[in-house]
Amino acid sequence: MPTKRLLTDRDKRFRLLFEEHPQPMWVFDLKTQKFLEVNKAAIVLYGYTKAEFRRLRVADILAEEDARRLATESAASAMPASLWRHRTKGGRLIEVETAVHQVDYDGEKAGLAVLMDVTERRRLEEQLRQAQKMEAVGMLAGGVAHDFNNLLTIITGYGQLIHNNLPPGDPNRHSADQIVKAGERAAALTRQLLAFSRRQVLQPKVLDLNMLVKTLSTMLQRLIGEDIDLRLVLSPDLGRVNADPGQLEQVLMNLVVNARDAMPEGGILTIETRNAGPDRDSATSKSKARVMLSVSDTGYG
Repeated sequence: MPTKRLLTDRDKRFRLLFEEHPQPMWVFDLKTQKFLEVNKAAIVLYGYTKAEFRRLRVADILAEEDARRLATESAASAMPASLWRHRTKGGRLIEVETAVHQVDYDGEKAGLAVLMDVTERRRLEEQLRQAQKMEAVGMLAGGVAHDFNNLLTIITGYGQLIHNNLPPGDPNRHSADQIVKAGERAAALTRQLLAFSRRQVLQPKVLDLNMLVKTLSTMLQRLIGEDIDLRLVLSPDLGRVNADPGQLEQVLMNLVVNARDAMPEGGILTIETRNAGPDRDSATSKSKARVMLSVSDTGYG
């Protein structure tokens, strides 16, 4: 009798440890892979009730590719210290590190799985990898932009020299002027690359936003194609802005490209400017006036 009571007390302690453990845990049949027991943490993570779990097999909660992988491997040998993708009752995919230990359950061999949800950790690791890739790309872009900028300095300089040496009225002066303007625009793009690589401080200056939009409008129309109607709604008394022109042009082009992609069958793209007034949410009464630049479209999404 004391031995039986001792075993019963021990079983109760192990069951309590299993049920209350903060990590998801379950016991499954090694032959059929059916769930035999699950603890509270597993119920919370996966969203199934204990009764629902007992009607499932391990493969039923695996992502499709992982289910095929499990079918070719032994559940007892493949799952220890391995990474699996599980699907919750609500359909959410989670990444789980799983360790399986062989245990005795009612006189039969079973698997005890101890799990750790590493979805957030894996997401942060992927963000770190992407940041490292972007840093490498930025360094490469900065090197290319620096070398390209040296060539542009020569091109722009000779273009300006040709322009100055031609007599007034010579038609070639216009061509030389276009060379200089193209070189300046290309130099603005290289500044963007250098800013992206953190090797160049942006060069803000006072700008007429309406003039910038008008100057870009011809190129933007070619960019969006004939099926999209480009409309400019520019405020005549628009205030000046202090911004880097190259960066502002890049932002505008990015917005226009996004709008174009939202209208594959054509539509209307509107670029609007207007004075927005001081920021009402500002804690100081000396908040500066603001100017709004908006890009809207008739597409979806």
